[in-house]
Amino acid sequence: MLNYEKKTFVVMPCYKVRNKVMTVLNNKKLSKIDKIVIIDDQCPENTGFFLKKKLKKNNKYKIIIHKKNQGVGGATITGMKYALKNKFDMVIKVDGDGQHNLSIIRNFKKEILNNKFDFCKGYRKLSLKKRNMPIIRLLGARSLTFLTKLNSGNWNIKDPCHGLIALRCDFLRKINLNKIRKNWPYFLIGGASLTHEQAIEEVIKKNLDMVTWARHILANPDFVSKLKNGEKMLEMTNEMRINLQ
Repeated sequence: MLNYEKKTFVVMPCYKVRNKVMTVLNNKKLSKIDKIVIIDDQCPENTGFFLKKKLKKNNKYKIIIHKKNQGVGGATITGMKYALKNKFDMVIKVDGDGQHNLSIIRNFKKEILNNKFDFCKGYRKLSLKKRNMPIIRLLGARSLTFLTKLNSGNWNIKDPCHGLIALRCDFLRKINLNKIRKNWPYFLIGGASLTHEQAIEEVIKKNLDMVTWARHILANPDFVSKLKNGEKMLEMTNEMRINLQ
């Protein structure tokens, strides 16, 4: 049974989705969401201004336009901060391109608003036959899903790259959102030549995004979202290691 006294919030990062975002916003699965904040992350299609005209008479929606592109992580953090400031009980991150199956939101609300879980995550059926994403992204998502299963030992994991997530705001307040790095032009992977202590230090300093030792991985929180966005990946070289010292 849902707790209808608690307030739900959706944050929707927008970048190059002008032709798709209204279809997402008109989805009936979002009809019982109390507030939807759309973050225009310096979209070259001016999605934010487009939506301000479309939604100007509807108080359910708020449009925030970034002065500088911060990436999907930065846009999501902007929305999460708004949710916490305005005392919502639950925040859901939904992409503006229509790739998410929003029917799962009812399950999210049931589990989180009744305090059964702090965090929920959706998943896609990563089928090669029925796909709604570019083949490169699909193959990348399938590969990362396999690697996550391999590294965690949990073979029931499905699509860890999926961006449909929900958090209980009481739990979210325990996270210092200001310490989460938003975006880099590329990310660096360090290898096992670093000790655990050195790796932790370099990740904290934000010199590296991820360090791996066989199955053991140390990574920044926004690493998966970077992989999902297809950002450039570089392995740390000896020259880079010298420059870090």
